[in-house]
Amino acid sequence: SGLSMTVARGEIVAFVGENGAGKSTLLKILSGDYELDEGSVLLDGAEVSHASPLEARHAGFRLVRQEPEIVPDISVAENIFIGEYPRRSGGRVNFPLMRQTVTDMLKRYGFYGLVSIDQLGRTLSPAQMHIVEILRALKDGVKVVAFDEPTSSLTMDETERLYELIRQLKLDGLGVIYVSHRLH
Repeated sequence: SGLSMTVARGEIVAFVGENGAGKSTLLKILSGDYELDEGSVLLDGAEVSHASPLEARHAGFRLVRQEPEIVPDISVAENIFIGEYPRRSGGRVNFPLMRQTVTDMLKRYGFYGLVSIDQLGRTLSPAQMHIVEILRALKDGVKVVAFDEPTSSLTMDETERLYELIRQLKLDGLGVIYVSHRLH
């Protein structure tokens, strides 16, 4: 209620508070899952109204959810591109391009060797599921990425790797929102 915030490119903003304080609700408004009751959201100085998650995505807002959404019987690469598969002329899925893009992303963000692009969703550990969810958010056109309780199922080493990624996203000029009910 009455929230006013700014997240600039290359900035990390954290929301820390108790469960039930409205942190995740804010992210659901920004991601198009919930409608805004009042007020406005500006992105690059223009008012945006995310009537759906797809509209929020096209505007450049991405949410890395606390509980990753993974399809169990498709590969990591397919999970990352689900609903937005690269196509060849004629409409067929361009699997070589998809696989190469995911391999490049794994290398760029420091996850290469931690998950295989051919691994099925049902075989992923909780940390690997988060990697897929993060890469899905970062694959194209992202301006602001929000992490909702991202360390809830990660080890200390995995948490440090996530923090390194977030620092890299800041250096890349993305706006980052970090939501948690706990910080060490």
